[in-house]
Amino acid sequence: MSESSFPSSYSELTLEFLNKVLENVFNSKILSFKKGKEIESGFTGEVTRIIPTFSEKRENLPKSLIVKFQTTNPGINAFVTKIQGYEKEIRIYKILSSILDLNIAKIYYSEINKEGSKYIMIMEDLNERGFMIANGEKPFNMKILKLIVEYFSKLQSNFWGTEKQKDIEWIKRK
Repeated sequence: MSESSFPSSYSELTLEFLNKVLENVFNSKILSFKKGKEIESGFTGEVTRIIPTFSEKRENLPKSLIVKFQTTNPGINAFVTKIQGYEKEIRIYKILSSILDLNIAKIYYSEINKEGSKYIMIMEDLNERGFMIANGEKPFNMKILKLIVEYFSKLQSNFWGTEKQKDIEWIKRK
């Protein structure tokens, strides 16, 4: 798939594209999709929840998906591109999820252009598993903060001072 063949925003997302990249993942055709409950977009990208309607009715098919695109802010996009932020985000989900025992979203599809300035990632909606998605407007309570610290401790302890540390050299800024 050439770099111009993947959408750069929700408005460019098509049924044809979704079926091209996801039909073999779910072994079911997507008949339609609509925008789901609003998600606060992040600093580095646009985040959209979609509700797909599949051709088959199976319990294991997702009720919603998260689709992430690069930010539309040119200054932030230039910064994130410079630090290889989109590439690193994709790698974190794809590579670290395969070597760590952490609950992170499954990635169903991702693609990035050669400049690293445009990307798409279609992933599991963690709300389906009962996870809370952080919201920058609501402060965290101590219970949530403790869970965050424990999670990152578990993440770092898998690498700190071990042979696995060389497997994540790509995280460093170039």
